Amino acid sequence: MLLYSMCLQQRAALWGTQQPVCIWPIPSALLWLLYCSQPSPHSPKTRPLFHSAWSGCPLPAFWCRPCYWSPSSTPDPRTAHTKPRIHSGSWHSWKKRGTAMGNDVTQAQLSNWVAPLQDGTAAYTLLAVCPTSDAVLRAALQAASQAQAPLLIAATRNQVDIDGGYTGWTPQALMDRTEIICASLSEAPPVITCVDHGGPWCKDAERNAGASWHEAKAGTQATLRAALDAGYRYVHIDATIDPHRHGPPPVSDMVDRTDALLRWTEAYRRENGMPHITYEVGIEEVAPPDVTDPSKRLEAFLTQLDATLPSDMAPTFVVSDVGTSFGTGQFEAAHAQQVVEQVRAHGALVKAHYSDFVDALDAYPRCGMGGANIGPGLSAVEYQALRELEALAKAIDATPTWHNALRNALVRSGRWRKWVDHDGAFDALDDETQNRLLETGSRYVWADPEVEAARTELYDQVARYRDADAYVVWRLRSAVEQMLHLLNLVGRADMEAAIA
Repeated sequence: MLLYSMCLQQRAALWGTQQPVCIWPIPSALLWLLYCSQPSPHSPKTRPLFHSAWSGCPLPAFWCRPCYWSPSSTPDPRTAHTKPRIHSGSWHSWKKRGTAMGNDVTQAQLSNWVAPLQDGTAAYTLLAVCPTSDAVLRAALQAASQAQAPLLIAATRNQVDIDGGYTGWTPQALMDRTEIICASLSEAPPVITCVDHGGPWCKDAERNAGASWHEAKAGTQATLRAALDAGYRYVHIDATIDPHRHGPPPVSDMVDRTDALLRWTEAYRRENGMPHITYEVGIEEVAPPDVTDPSKRLEAFLTQLDATLPSDMAPTFVVSDVGTSFGTGQFEAAHAQQVVEQVRAHGALVKAHYSDFVDALDAYPRCGMGGANIGPGLSAVEYQALRELEALAKAIDATPTWHNALRNALVRSGRWRKWVDHDGAFDALDDETQNRLLETGSRYVWADPEVEAARTELYDQVARYRDADAYVVWRLRSAVEQMLHLLNLVGRADMEAAIA
């Protein structure tokens, strides 16, 4: 009884509220249960049972642990000293830092996101952000934390691979960096790390070298092996590219290659006792010009794949053309709804790539879209933020070299050529095209040593007037937060709210 009275007095002193003091001779265990069930007046979403803040309790901290969450991302002053919480086990438990992020969200847990979309009881679209830079990764995780939203981190083979990709991250390095960032957040969001475009010739080096099918397959398997070992739990098998053919590969080839890579991935997962994996497959994200009936091509692909794959390997997401394309704001809502119904008949959800510049992103949930990939668009935001810092530097009579360094690095890389039908020099392009390529192609060279050095120089030049790093991350975070709102993901980290 004395213990319970002390607890309530301490809570009242800390929160500035008066809690009733029980004087009945109730067993101490029940008293402790009653104490723990007292809701915080400052946390209206606090769960009513076993969700208490023990900061105000006179007992040693290790006797109980906080497991509530507040809708605000502002650290609670009563628990600011405690370690951040990362989703694990169930959607309603928060895990302390120190575990690989990819292991935190299991296949069973992901089904809590997916099931309401498949049966039509909820309308939201999962967001997958490509980690094109450290600033983008930090901003995306901060935005998801602020919005209490789930997040997919989707890394292509060009971005993150065993050779470091153009970001400099291996799969394990990306997982480690994600964990470090999440550990710095007051409430870390549920995160799934994914292989995006995990398929043969999806890596520029393979395509440019003219790798054979067997060489490209071996390279893909090496990527998948490293990703699964690092803790990735989502894999996009992309068999839509074949540089040795004129035009798109036939459906039968795509099915055979998708099937082969899926079976290899599953065999590796099972041999190593790894958790279940979510699979994404599909046809071209933008239908090739010589494909006259994309809907028929998609149906043939899904039907043949259904016939060859066992049910426990069935894909959860399917990529298809819904009108989005690189650098445009187009989204064909009516067509997208038809694709959604077509894919749903096969037990899967549609995932749209090239969602970066879509004008009506809020139409995705209304059309039943399951997922949206964002990549080059955030690089454009990062680029524009740096241009603004460059303008500030010039206004204070500094001489920034950042833009020239980035331009030179991008031209030197040659990666801009894949986005234009142009065999000449970069300078021969019109100014609008050059600017678009610099904006979106900046992602290829953020990790270039000369670009990094020039960026550091720029940050130092404006340091007296602007926290440059914070400014860039803020611009990126604002963009991601807007997407989370438009896709109706705010608050979806709590799956009770999501399903309701």
